[in-house]
Amino acid sequence: MNPLLPPCPWTPRPGPLARRNRRLLQIAVCFAVALLAVVPRARSQTIAVPSYVQPGSNVWKSWAGYPQAVKIMIVNLDNGDDTSFYPSVLSAVQSAQASGIKVLGYAYTDYGRRDPNTVEEKIAAAEHNYALDGIFLDEAPVSCTAATPFGETNLQYYQGLSSYIHNEFSGIAVLNPGTPPATDCWMSVADILVIFENGGITSYEHSYTDMPWVHTYPASRFWNLVYSVAKQKDMQAAFSLAQQRNIGLLYVTSDGGSNPWEQLPSYWSAEAALK
Repeated sequence: MNPLLPPCPWTPRPGPLARRNRRLLQIAVCFAVALLAVVPRARSQTIAVPSYVQPGSNVWKSWAGYPQAVKIMIVNLDNGDDTSFYPSVLSAVQSAQASGIKVLGYAYTDYGRRDPNTVEEKIAAAEHNYALDGIFLDEAPVSCTAATPFGETNLQYYQGLSSYIHNEFSGIAVLNPGTPPATDCWMSVADILVIFENGGITSYEHSYTDMPWVHTYPASRFWNLVYSVAKQKDMQAAFSLAQQRNIGLLYVTSDGGSNPWEQLPSYWSAEAALK
């Protein structure tokens, strides 16, 4: 008997059939408790990949080949500025979506300094071409209250873009300030908020600010991105930290450089197996 498990006493009742049925029930309950004690709990995170490669390439297919772990991928064609239609890209997007992966378009916003009409044009083209599930709004500011060049605050600027994504094609709006804001102001705008994007396990361990307000929302609304993590054990440590920090979406890679999202991590199969 496992000394860590509670005893399973029973009190026999009159009659052999009643005693037998009750004993079988008690045994079944004890067996279920034992299973819970020895089977590892599944992690609460899923993998969301900033897949800045050509959709349909071998690297793209390697990410998309793990739909049990990967729940989000991104189509990024020339930083969202290539609005041409490519049948091969549509095929790659549809294949990923058919397996259950949500595929987002990409648009950069230059921290609220890019003309929102231009951003909306890029969003509309991506949606028209590839029937995407939402948009990843990159280069978002941390502050909600600072003014933009367009006579509005950052909050109003991104509220407009988020409403456009929601209303025009019922898409998901992802916002990437890359740093945890001091308040939850962006949560009224973004369906998902990227609150860490940086390199190295040391940075993730010691430079991340675990804001208390993050723990008041579902973990599925927060995404962390960690690159230049060379060792598999450090990747695993990052997943454990993310779970403690209420981060439901995570991607860790050994890749680095100017585009750390263009190659598979050296430990990709192990990372995908964590889910």
